[in-house]
Amino acid sequence: MKDARTMKDDLIQCLTLLLLGLGIWAPFIPKDIKEILMPALLVLYVGLGLASMWLRRRRRRLSPAEQRDLERESRDERAQMIRDRAAWYCWTVELLVLMAVLCILVFSDCEFAYVVYWITFAHYCLFIAMRWWLNRKY
Repeated sequence: MKDARTMKDDLIQCLTLLLLGLGIWAPFIPKDIKEILMPALLVLYVGLGLASMWLRRRRRRLSPAEQRDLERESRDERAQMIRDRAAWYCWTVELLVLMAVLCILVFSDCEFAYVVYWITFAHYCLFIAMRWWLNRKY
């Protein structure tokens, strides 16, 4: 069975990414508070890792009929349409935010604008490449 991605999996990955960002780089959190929070973040990392492993293990122990139902549920047209639409909206918002940041940095004469420009350019090139590849595939 291919790994059927559920909303719980996506939420666990999102929380892990958020906590990782808070633990590694959060300039708005003072250093002394960050040192106090690090053990709590470590406990949350371990908890999220265990929850992820528990979900996978539970999914593997399902009966074949339940596994097929889970696979069908994650691959039906409605679920795919929702995922595709969510990805499209997120991509559009991400591109608009990158463009806004680029404009702000260019007008403020910041050297970091060059990096944002290349990130935006690579982002759009990846979109074009994936579209070309998917058009060839389908």
